[in-house]
Amino acid sequence: MLFENQQVNISKIQNVVRHVSKGVTLHRYPAVLPTYELLYFAYGRVTVNFHGQTIHINEGDILYLPKGLTDGEYSMLVEEEFNLYNVYFQTDSPMPNRAIKVKSDGSILKGVYERIYRIWKAKHDGYYFKAMQQMYHIMELISQLENRYLPDRALKRLILSDAYMHENYCSAHFDYEEHRRLSGLSYSYFKKLFISKYGVPPVKYITKLRID
Repeated sequence: MLFENQQVNISKIQNVVRHVSKGVTLHRYPAVLPTYELLYFAYGRVTVNFHGQTIHINEGDILYLPKGLTDGEYSMLVEEEFNLYNVYFQTDSPMPNRAIKVKSDGSILKGVYERIYRIWKAKHDGYYFKAMQQMYHIMELISQLENRYLPDRALKRLILSDAYMHENYCSAHFDYEEHRRLSGLSYSYFKKLFISKYGVPPVKYITKLRID
């Protein structure tokens, strides 16, 4: 997941750009990226090869690219005319070191990406603060999408934790750390999966089980 860490601090927005490409073309880019990138594909189909990963991109998809990897290559095969927005940014927080695609219906994110691009290009008074606000809004929407599209295989990571919970929820010594540990996940990701399945955090759900 892209935003397993729910406390990402953006230290700087480096640039916001818009790219349009027509026809079938192959673009090659420097393999060592100096900043993180968060791309939104407004329309078109593209195949991205990034450090050994092959990622098929369709209209409305979001693609995160990490900075600083030193091996492999980065290329983009345009299969049909496309339009993308790209935000280049830095953070003070740990970010994944692999490319990540997030599926989206595009309706809301398209408007936010268009807005941050217009703000950045116009550079009116206060533009940077407005752009930063839009960037955090983009991250919020992506986090919601990741919850919405959690695959069944991810939810299977909760099987052992669910078994422990339903066997021990009445115990005065219920171990919340053991409950999380059995999933093999970090706390933030475990909580995200749990909420996607039950609608509330673990503590609230277990309290409800006890009351029921």
